[in-house]
Amino acid sequence: MVFKTASFISVSLLLATCLPAQVGKTDVIIGSTRGTGAFVKGIKLVSQNLSTCKVVRSLAVNTVGSFEFSQNRVYGGATYDAVRGGVWLSHGIELTCVDPVNGKILCQTIRMPIRPRIKLSWFSFTASAMAFDNQENTLYVADAINGDLYQVKTGSATDPRACVFSDKSARVRQHMPASHTLTGLAIDQVRRLLFVGSQHMTTGKRHIYVTSLQKWDGKTAEVTGVGGKHPPLCPNSTTEALWLQGMAFDSARSILHVTDGRMNSAYTYTPTKQRITISSCCANPSSQKVDFYVSLALMPQRSTQTGSSCQSTACLSCPAMTLKTLGDAALGNSHFALALFGAPSNSTAAVAALGFGNCTSPGIDVGLCARLTVSLNALLPIALPVNKGIGNCGGTSILPLPIPADIRFFGTRLSAQFLTVCTGGQQLGHSLSNCVGFEITHN
Repeated sequence: MVFKTASFISVSLLLATCLPAQVGKTDVIIGSTRGTGAFVKGIKLVSQNLSTCKVVRSLAVNTVGSFEFSQNRVYGGATYDAVRGGVWLSHGIELTCVDPVNGKILCQTIRMPIRPRIKLSWFSFTASAMAFDNQENTLYVADAINGDLYQVKTGSATDPRACVFSDKSARVRQHMPASHTLTGLAIDQVRRLLFVGSQHMTTGKRHIYVTSLQKWDGKTAEVTGVGGKHPPLCPNSTTEALWLQGMAFDSARSILHVTDGRMNSAYTYTPTKQRITISSCCANPSSQKVDFYVSLALMPQRSTQTGSSCQSTACLSCPAMTLKTLGDAALGNSHFALALFGAPSNSTAAVAALGFGNCTSPGIDVGLCARLTVSLNALLPIALPVNKGIGNCGGTSILPLPIPADIRFFGTRLSAQFLTVCTGGQQLGHSLSNCVGFEITHN
């Protein structure tokens, strides 16, 4: 097979011609809570499977310092960022990004990087909801104080995952009913839509609106249930929910997830009618009011790693060489990539082997220093350069794989393994990475 240069056009053709329709796994939502008992600092992230309603993971994050939710049930927001592979969290004034699986801090806690439109005091701005746009690497933040909506560009010109920000504000209170506060945001990555939720601070009555991301600062249209009524709340599908605490959108299945803190309801969204219909729900696993969800995010499928790296004699020994994903293969993530780190610095070139299907075990012996465990189904080899870096094991090689915002790719499983060629004296050698498996996922 002839080696090809790193081109997503080639990968897209592979997917379009070789892949049957796939079905993704069950959704997992992430609810952020204040925590109870000995948990006195930080925030707790509760991951809940929407098929069984059972808790997958309960993780305390930012337990050092003063990052915690206030008693005001409106203040605070959360959203999943597929570019960095983490959850953005805010208690209203500050912002941080953490990995919801291991709690690793991806962006250190900072004062919310926003210049309030109305600057009356330190409390001129308080975040009440957030949503993240994978394609534009942009964070949307709602202000509970003034009813404003902010667009915060993230990343730098050289690194899309950099914790660098620039903002632009829009006044949206004029599109909301009187006395309503912005309390929910969600993005449809495929149709390029922005959902905005609001609630009346006295009665608790809520509204959900939708607009195009292109006109995020313009007029919105109301989303309703059947007959133009406000959407009901599970479990009896007739009770109207009070206190809209958070929203998240499944772009692949067109499902809007909404929580009032106690119940997490999934609504099928029909874009042609701007209508949502209740489909399923899960109760918050805690009966304690302090542990009611303050905000909501949707967890994508994460990548997996199989095996370990190896080197032949001519290569410098680099046992920590690792292939991993940069971010998540979520619909619309134009910054997704595969990255090889810790490769021998005497590597002169690399080949990325990309296959349709999961990593295999035990793999096949093709005469390399370890077995080839990448899927050999519709295998596509891609030639890549190696950046030497510093030290014996400073080599890196990156394969950009922007993910289309196209639901036809949803659920597709791919695997990858990198091979580098080394020169040592008069000898040629090679190194072989672990195998990485990933699924094109929602969010």
